[in-house]
Amino acid sequence: MRLPDSRLSRAVLMGTAEYEPNTGFSPLPAVARNLVGLADFLRTQTGLGHIVTTLDPQKPEAFYDSLTDAVAEAEDLLLFYYAGHGMAVNNELVLTYTGSHYDKVRYTTVPYSAIREDISRSGAAIKVVILDCCYSGKAHGPGALAGDRDGDFNEQAVIEGAYVLTATGTSQNFASASGPGGCTAFTGGLLEILRTGSERQEEYISLASLLPLLQSKLRGENHPLPRSSGRDTAAGLALARNPYWFAPRRKRFFRNKDTDLPPEDFTAVGVYDITGDASPRPLMSEHMKLIAAFDERFIFIDPDPVAVKAARERHRIFTSPGASWFDYDRELLSPGGGVWIRGEVINLDPEAKAALSISEDRDSFSSNELIKAILCAQVDVLVNGGLYTMVKGEGEVLDGHLGWRADVFVNGSEVRAGVIHEADNRIATPLGELEFAASSGEFVREPSITREMACEKDHGDNLRTLLHGSAEKSAQSVWCEQLCVEEARRKETTWRLAFDHQLRLAKFEGATAAKVFIRILPKLEHDHGAEDVREKLPSASEILRRIEWRRGLASQEIATLAIYVRDSIYRELSAADYSEDFFYPKLLQYFPVELAECSEMAVSGHASRHSIISSVIVDDILDFGGIDFCQRLYEQVRDSSIEVWRALEATLEIFGLRDIYHAVRSSAAPEKVRFELELALRQVVRRTSRWLLQNRPQPVAVSPEISRYRSRLIPLSDLAFRLYPAGLDASVADRITNAIDKGAPRELATQVFRRLDWTALLDIIEISESTGREEGQVAQIYFMLNSRLGIDHLLRAADLPQGDELWRELAHTASYDEIRALLRRLALDVVLGSVPEESPAEAVALWEALTLGRRAVRAGKLIDGLAESGLNNLAALSVAVRQLQTMINPVPFDAHPHR
Repeated sequence: MRLPDSRLSRAVLMGTAEYEPNTGFSPLPAVARNLVGLADFLRTQTGLGHIVTTLDPQKPEAFYDSLTDAVAEAEDLLLFYYAGHGMAVNNELVLTYTGSHYDKVRYTTVPYSAIREDISRSGAAIKVVILDCCYSGKAHGPGALAGDRDGDFNEQAVIEGAYVLTATGTSQNFASASGPGGCTAFTGGLLEILRTGSERQEEYISLASLLPLLQSKLRGENHPLPRSSGRDTAAGLALARNPYWFAPRRKRFFRNKDTDLPPEDFTAVGVYDITGDASPRPLMSEHMKLIAAFDERFIFIDPDPVAVKAARERHRIFTSPGASWFDYDRELLSPGGGVWIRGEVINLDPEAKAALSISEDRDSFSSNELIKAILCAQVDVLVNGGLYTMVKGEGEVLDGHLGWRADVFVNGSEVRAGVIHEADNRIATPLGELEFAASSGEFVREPSITREMACEKDHGDNLRTLLHGSAEKSAQSVWCEQLCVEEARRKETTWRLAFDHQLRLAKFEGATAAKVFIRILPKLEHDHGAEDVREKLPSASEILRRIEWRRGLASQEIATLAIYVRDSIYRELSAADYSEDFFYPKLLQYFPVELAECSEMAVSGHASRHSIISSVIVDDILDFGGIDFCQRLYEQVRDSSIEVWRALEATLEIFGLRDIYHAVRSSAAPEKVRFELELALRQVVRRTSRWLLQNRPQPVAVSPEISRYRSRLIPLSDLAFRLYPAGLDASVADRITNAIDKGAPRELATQVFRRLDWTALLDIIEISESTGREEGQVAQIYFMLNSRLGIDHLLRAADLPQGDELWRELAHTASYDEIRALLRRLALDVVLGSVPEESPAEAVALWEALTLGRRAVRAGKLIDGLAESGLNNLAALSVAVRQLQTMINPVPFDAHPHR
């Protein structure tokens, strides 16, 4: 069993999704997705590099043009795929193109027999045809490219090494046009099986095994059953490795989502200098059973290590200046272990050979042979902390400058580790990465810019600068230096954990976050240079392609994006004015408490005061708002990063969100539930920050705004919740219940989702202050109006999920804010139209009794009708907003009868 040779294989993918008007053929939009999905899979998983994709061929000649070069060039695999409308003429399959006519199929179609003849002339060892169209089962008839043991076909007509897979059998004529992922049923099912694998298969999914898997899947979904025919030489070829076969190792590595490393012991091999710093976290893990490693000088083997003891020994050597693998305590090595100088002939014991999966019947190996065995060892993780390229594509010739040993290379398909963990330096060439990915391997990569190292160094320097001006430094110099080192490492660990959390949360959002990331790219290209950004991040078109398949950015790409965003915000803050008093706590927050308290004057006059405050502000933005926070707020209100942060800081303090964020992140709830809670908090942060930027004097006066609202929110929230448990949004109760059912603590889920309504409480406080009425009375009027007019339906319709197309998202956001503003104005009208002695119910009844109120009743009925018919488009929302506007009292406030 094997995968195709990528250099000697060719694939031709053709499909007709659109047809000319009045041809009698309906469009098949799923066909376009078929081609995109299959091309992506063959490129990334099968490893094919030569793929010709033709969507909507215009003429019959397009089939010939697409096939000609592939037929002539293919030596290993020639694959032809077609999707579109198929027809039968004289019991023979014919394929359609955009100009085909239903009433003229004899003259406006391409006979499959012509394609079959061209393919049969190819010198390719394996010829595969996949047909996803009606009547495709006719391809198994007389003269078929591949034989069928159950048929009576002429054996002389059968081509050795051929395989045909069709969407229908010989007794079924019609294929299903709708299936998973927006594809047709047949191709969608095929891709799903290839991507997820099967527990019933071994390492590879062969062509022969595809048919029963496909039939089982499609039978359960009531789709036509596919059919195949082929010779043994072709049926034994694989289009991909079986992901299910590799799953146990990947699951072990990724099971604990709180860290990059699993909570239980895992096996590993390493490529690094033990005293280096390229990738210290895996090196120090007490769960890593490092069975072998090498660097430029030594080869290390420990066939069956005790994980904890080995990790402590590695830590001892790692922290010892000048130490190396040769200093490893031999008493801790398991039987068969040892440390050898590179260049020696090495004799291995049976234990070492078994650990490295060496089956050769000899005991002596050269250093290079042993290094290749280490790179190909069947372990959970290959940790790369070295500086050299050692994994290549099959047939790829590498020059000596790419590695320190030009003869020490392995192919990506030969690497049997489930995961490659690496930092800045890449162990594989692009083709090597492709082959490793095609073998169901995974990459876990540190950020391409080592911000954590800069973080540790900068923090240590800032501490030393602070202590240099302290009177106690001369007497405490040793203590001060020790504090600098320990605090710098603590800060680095804290930053790394926060950064990892941001990456996992963005990864959890997937395609939803990717839609917003596309909109960040132009700014990053402006700030960092288009060439640099395009080299390290996928293009907008590539991200859109992934979104179509409900995929987001890879972890490494998110890490790079986050660091670019952080740097862009930091640059923008370089001109910010931090002279106001409320910035001083941010400066204190940066330093250890005991140091800040005893050196307040030194802290205040720190030479790096501005850069420290900027760094703390950026960390707050990314930690509480997310990578896309500034981008989205800029799109919605066109404010700078410092103004956005002012609103964020006020929101966090007014709503008490810092403690809730911490409670969510430290909760024992499943990670998915914690992420859902945190995304709800980010929704609160965006919504309230926008309110402050739109409704309060600018720039946002952080301290006064906190004093104005914070102490009044909790009692007002309790009152509003008692009177109107559903709040402004009836879905809040459902979200609380759903989170609790998934494992969230009841109190925590309630705290998080109830805050989605708290922006309304700010409106209530504003009305209370402007009219002098009690907040409780205003709250009752506010929520009564919300209930009477069905405002909650409008708000749910306007609150579009994050990440939609920009202008549509902005239109929905504007509608949401307008509806909230109109509700606030209506509540103000009712308050002004009443007297304090009247109850809230009487005040609303009086408002409804006015002529204006009768218009409101009519408008309210219209809004109810719109809600019943569906408010899922901007046109309906626009009509609803207009109806709310007709309810506003045109009489000036000072002329109001009760003013």
